[in-house]
Amino acid sequence: MNIFFKITILGLMIFVYTQPSSLFAARIYAEGVNKVIKQGEEFKVDIFLDTEGLEINALQGEILLSKDLLTVQDMQNGNSAITFLIDTPSVLDLNNNGSTSFSGIIPGGYRNDKGYLFSLILKPKVDGKATLLLENIRVVENDENTSVENVKAKGYTITL
Repeated sequence: MNIFFKITILGLMIFVYTQPSSLFAARIYAEGVNKVIKQGEEFKVDIFLDTEGLEINALQGEILLSKDLLTVQDMQNGNSAITFLIDTPSVLDLNNNGSTSFSGIIPGGYRNDKGYLFSLILKPKVDGKATLLLENIRVVENDENTSVENVKAKGYTITL
């Protein structure tokens, strides 16, 4: 094999593997003001959707958190991009099981790079490093095929 062919193949491989992944059509992420929280202090973590240019009709997913370290005080969804929450995140399930699911629809579609979905008001139980994970997130596109797409998810880590 000549050197030119090897360099061409190597260049193509580098190009393909350094391109953004098309496996994820949108992303969902958690944001909070502080990454370090004092014992007994309530704090809020907001969940946002970046549609990355797609028009979204519906979404679903799961929230997992460190139930031994955190307690959920409340869930807020005023001014949410989700018009109709079908499966509202359950404070009781989060506190008892450390997980809950959510789903909702957005008639007419939605496109935004920072669409507010909902917030969780949390309170530390004990010191440690707690996590809030967003998993099994999927969106349905507002297109003629109602394409279901996977979503890249970024959780949140808090030092208590």
